[in-house]
Amino acid sequence: MEKVENKSLPVIEILSEAGQQGLAEAVGYGIEEEGLPYHITSGAFTPSDAYDICHGVGLGVSILIQAGAVSVFTRQLQEKRPLFDYPVRNVEMAKATGKNAARIIKNKPFIDLDEMEEQDVSVKK
Repeated sequence: MEKVENKSLPVIEILSEAGQQGLAEAVGYGIEEEGLPYHITSGAFTPSDAYDICHGVGLGVSILIQAGAVSVFTRQLQEKRPLFDYPVRNVEMAKATGKNAARIIKNKPFIDLDEMEEQDVSVKK
């Protein structure tokens, strides 16, 4: 199946620092498994950037990936702090974090990420 891109569709924005592409893709796969679109942008971003982006046009959720940690921001929060912030140690945990970001929009219960820490599957950078 060919991936269709439409710049006018609202997406979950993934902001990834350089060297974190594998982690960003794993998070994106989790979002995709929940049936929502995402877009990955690489560069130097701050939590303030992620907060501002989630309040702009889009689905109201943005993800910041820095130094192996994933922070999820939502426009529903008033403070410039993430809804959750996890150090991601394996691919399955990265995918689950993406799923949880999508579940904010879908109003579904979160996956327990504490259980995911026990799995030992490395993330490619």
